[in-house]
Amino acid sequence: MDDGLRKILEEKIEKAGDDVKGAILEWGSACPSGSGETLGDILESQVRHQARQRKMTVQEFVDFLFELPNSETFLLRLQA
Repeated sequence: MDDGLRKILEEKIEKAGDDVKGAILEWGSACPSGSGETLGDILESQVRHQARQRKMTVQEFVDFLFELPNSETFLLRLQA
Protein backbone atom coordinates (compact mmCIF):
# COMPACT_ATOMS: atom_id res chain seq x y z
CA MET A 1 0.00 0.00 0.00
CA ASP A 2 1.53 3.29 -1.10
CA ASP A 3 -0.20 6.16 0.63
CA GLY A 4 2.95 8.27 0.69
CA LEU A 5 3.74 7.48 4.32
CA ARG A 6 7.45 6.92 3.69
CA LYS A 7 7.79 10.32 2.03
CA ILE A 8 5.78 12.02 4.80
CA LEU A 9 7.99 10.43 7.46
CA GLU A 10 11.17 11.36 5.62
CA GLU A 11 10.05 15.00 5.43
CA LYS A 12 9.08 15.12 9.11
CA ILE A 13 12.31 13.42 10.21
CA GLU A 14 14.39 15.79 8.08
CA LYS A 15 12.84 18.76 9.93
CA ALA A 16 13.08 17.11 13.37
CA GLY A 17 15.79 17.94 15.87
CA ASP A 18 18.83 15.77 16.45
CA ASP A 19 17.36 14.37 19.66
CA VAL A 20 14.31 13.01 17.80
CA LYS A 21 16.50 11.62 15.02
CA GLY A 22 18.70 9.93 17.62
CA ALA A 23 15.65 8.54 19.41
CA ILE A 24 14.39 7.02 16.16
CA LEU A 25 17.73 5.30 15.59
CA GLU A 26 17.90 4.06 19.16
CA TRP A 27 14.30 2.80 19.08
CA GLY A 28 14.85 1.09 15.73
CA SER A 29 17.98 -0.68 16.92
CA ALA A 30 15.99 -2.24 19.77
CA CYS A 31 13.17 -3.47 17.51
CA PRO A 32 13.23 -7.01 16.19
CA SER A 33 13.19 -7.06 12.42
CA GLY A 34 12.75 -9.60 9.70
CA SER A 35 15.21 -10.35 6.98
CA GLY A 36 15.67 -7.33 4.78
CA GLU A 37 13.53 -4.97 6.87
CA THR A 38 14.86 -1.46 7.12
CA LEU A 39 14.39 1.11 9.86
CA GLY A 40 11.94 2.83 7.52
CA ASP A 41 9.89 -0.37 7.19
CA ILE A 42 9.76 -0.84 10.96
CA LEU A 43 8.83 2.79 11.58
CA GLU A 44 6.09 2.70 8.94
CA SER A 45 4.64 -0.45 10.45
CA GLN A 46 4.60 1.04 13.94
CA VAL A 47 3.03 4.28 12.73
CA ARG A 48 0.28 2.37 10.93
CA HIS A 49 -0.30 0.22 14.02
CA GLN A 50 -0.53 3.21 16.36
CA ALA A 51 -2.85 5.08 13.97
CA ARG A 52 -5.22 2.07 13.91
CA GLN A 53 -5.07 1.69 17.70
CA ARG A 54 -5.90 5.36 18.21
CA LYS A 55 -8.55 5.38 15.46
CA MET A 56 -6.68 8.11 13.60
CA THR A 57 -5.65 8.44 10.01
CA VAL A 58 -1.98 7.81 9.32
CA GLN A 59 -1.51 11.52 8.56
CA GLU A 60 -3.21 12.54 11.81
CA PHE A 61 -0.97 10.22 13.80
CA VAL A 62 2.21 11.44 12.07
CA ASP A 63 1.24 15.04 12.83
CA PHE A 64 0.50 14.06 16.45
CA LEU A 65 3.80 12.16 16.68
CA PHE A 66 5.91 15.09 15.55
CA GLU A 67 3.91 17.99 17.06
CA LEU A 68 6.11 18.29 20.16
CA PRO A 69 9.77 18.54 19.22
CA ASN A 70 11.37 16.35 21.85
CA SER A 71 12.52 12.76 21.85
CA GLU A 72 10.79 11.73 25.07
CA THR A 73 7.30 12.68 23.86
CA PHE A 74 8.04 11.23 20.43
CA LEU A 75 8.99 7.84 21.87
CA LEU A 76 6.09 7.75 24.30
CA ARG A 77 3.63 8.36 21.48
CA LEU A 78 5.33 5.93 19.11
CA GLN A 79 5.32 3.09 21.63
CA ALA A 80 2.13 3.77 23.63
